[in-house]
Amino acid sequence: MRLPRPLEVVLCVVILLELVAPFVAKTYGVDGPSQLNLVKQFTRLVSAGVWIPRWVPEGYSGFGVASFYFYPPLSLYVASLIRIITGIIDPKVLYQMTGLIATVASFFTARVLLRSLGSRGYQLAIGSVLYAFAPMRIAELYSRSSLSTSVGYIFLPLVWAGLVLIVQGKGKWDVKGILLFGIASALLALTSVPFAVLTGICIVIAAIVFRRHITPHVLIGVALGGLLALMLTAAQLASILFASPFARLEDLRVTEPEYLINDLLHGGGLPAAYHVGLVYLAVVLAGFTYWKYRRAGDEKLFPERSLVLLVLCIAVMTAFLELPVVSVPFYASIPPFTIVQGVWRFYSHFVLFGAVLVGIARAPRIIGAARGIAWAWTLGAAIPVFLVVFNLHIFQHSTINYGDPTEYRPIHSLSRDSCVQVMKSHELDPPALASLQSSEYIRETAQTDQSESFDANLSAPRLVTFHRFEWPAWHLVAADREIATRPDSIGRATAVVPAGEYRMEWRLERSPMERAGLWTSFLGWTSLIVTRMGFFARRIFRKRSL
Repeated sequence: MRLPRPLEVVLCVVILLELVAPFVAKTYGVDGPSQLNLVKQFTRLVSAGVWIPRWVPEGYSGFGVASFYFYPPLSLYVASLIRIITGIIDPKVLYQMTGLIATVASFFTARVLLRSLGSRGYQLAIGSVLYAFAPMRIAELYSRSSLSTSVGYIFLPLVWAGLVLIVQGKGKWDVKGILLFGIASALLALTSVPFAVLTGICIVIAAIVFRRHITPHVLIGVALGGLLALMLTAAQLASILFASPFARLEDLRVTEPEYLINDLLHGGGLPAAYHVGLVYLAVVLAGFTYWKYRRAGDEKLFPERSLVLLVLCIAVMTAFLELPVVSVPFYASIPPFTIVQGVWRFYSHFVLFGAVLVGIARAPRIIGAARGIAWAWTLGAAIPVFLVVFNLHIFQHSTINYGDPTEYRPIHSLSRDSCVQVMKSHELDPPALASLQSSEYIRETAQTDQSESFDANLSAPRLVTFHRFEWPAWHLVAADREIATRPDSIGRATAVVPAGEYRMEWRLERSPMERAGLWTSFLGWTSLIVTRMGFFARRIFRKRSL
């Protein structure tokens, strides 16, 4: 399969514009402000020597927020590495450079999946390009502005490539496939938890569709890969398990889902209609081809027919989840859909499978659908990337507000609608607030991202209100003993501190659960690196001995 020369020219122009866009784009989408805030605070903490950030001290006017206990850190570590290497501190530039890396890297990971499916040469390149530069990828970066999802696109093909290798083991355990599946799944989970969860749902659907190929060796191989992924992500998982009882996570529950198809039928959401329409156009083209030639015996010889069947099954599920009355309970109370939060997250798999179909099409009847997808996505990407490069947007996006993420407030804080404003009104309060006599004092002497020190001189025990939220990982030590703390009516940490002259200190400490998870992940990643280095050294030794 080859594309017409004019289409190849347009595709090259689209690629060039998407590579230029991060250097000239000036606007962001709906999630842009919170993403920029996360990038700004995480990269600052890493640059200050906090290698595994958890608490965000600048959140909520200096009272702090528990965002990094929950938010997967990998995309933010990429931005931090860019900051360390280049010295760039502007979060907008760090965001754009991270997005550029995600775009380029996903091209190469798509090649890994396509090679495992037998794609070579021209089609291998075209399929990989369409995955990396699809219109939906532009929407993820510049309309929705989800950095974690954009970076997650790097690892999605590797997860499926690992599964392909496991299934192709033909009754034997494919160690390479198990390792690839486990590592890629871990990296995906460390980038975006909803992305990883919805990928798991799609894998279950694939297992049902291809149940004839599921042998005990395949099940054991997938289980081993899953256990490896759990081990590698243990640090983040332990952090989430520790912090969940102490944070207000009700904001993550979807009580009013976004039904994009329903909105589109009523004429709403033009940018969404454009990008979603291009995704579903690929599904329709593939589905029509499958329906038209479903009884052609020769089609069974081609893997693309099975791929189209998988796409259609996932499309049926997403259509079900787009029904307003039926799907609300799923989003509100049924795991894992409570984490996925919406159908639009599944579109990433349509992007991958559409690009893969183009990359592996061999049957003449399927090649027509593949060409249609290539035409639609190439021409479809040209318009939004042109608007991004020249900053011509239908709607005005926010470029200033770096508002706090609201999902991870401590449990004793106020409701989302009032918390930001109330804490803002206390922004200028002193670090320690108490009713003191003229000869008494509590003076802040030092403050870092993980500690805060005071010198105290009190004639009697005093109730002190500190400029921080109550959080169980913050421990107050006064006069060489830990002091019990409790929240006040708006969630601030308070304590009755003893009389006397002494040093008082707040310390951010890890729980035993967090330390266990950290050691588990450390041992897992270290073992993989050492094993890989051992294989590499043995290969070099063998070559030299020959």
